[in-house]
Amino acid sequence: METNPLLQKYGKVLASSQTVFQENEEGDQMYIIQEGKVQISRQIAGKETPIAVLEKGEFFGEMAIVNRIKRTASATTLAPTTLLAFDRVGLEQMIEKNPKIALSIIDKLCRRLQNANAQIQKLAQNSTHQAVWGALQVLAHQSTLLGEEVKLADELSLSLSLARSEVQQTLEELVLAQVLKRNGNQIEVLELDKLMSLGAS
Repeated sequence: METNPLLQKYGKVLASSQTVFQENEEGDQMYIIQEGKVQISRQIAGKETPIAVLEKGEFFGEMAIVNRIKRTASATTLAPTTLLAFDRVGLEQMIEKNPKIALSIIDKLCRRLQNANAQIQKLAQNSTHQAVWGALQVLAHQSTLLGEEVKLADELSLSLSLARSEVQQTLEELVLAQVLKRNGNQIEVLELDKLMSLGAS
């Protein structure tokens, strides 16, 4: 049986439920999964929270050798697992011998960046909604007639430091959801309970 030279030089065999590394540790290696499964998790609100399960062909821990930063998550095997473990020099040597590996890593990093950007945009949108909802809830305590739509959007945009288009879009979504209603050029609260419950969950 032919021996894999990469496994001979860089291989690491782990049992199931074994820790590869822990969040906030110093690290100088990245890993490519040859066999098995690895769970990536982070401490969120004091609780260890799984954020991904990686399988054969996927890699993790690259930021430790790319940016030389502490581990931003923990990695634990979910099954008997074989890894290739590379430090910065080892990765450079492997890439020199096989440039396709570099392209594969770049491709996966780009996909991760796209996913991260999508999540950031979603969080930003949620943040905008929360800000507008909160302001509308305060206004609704004073009167269910919120005022002229144009002036309302301008005032919210100015007071919340948000783009007017974002405020207008949130108002439009609330009208479509029948939380608010248009009465001529005025905006009124149609469902006060629904408005007050926004952001509570």
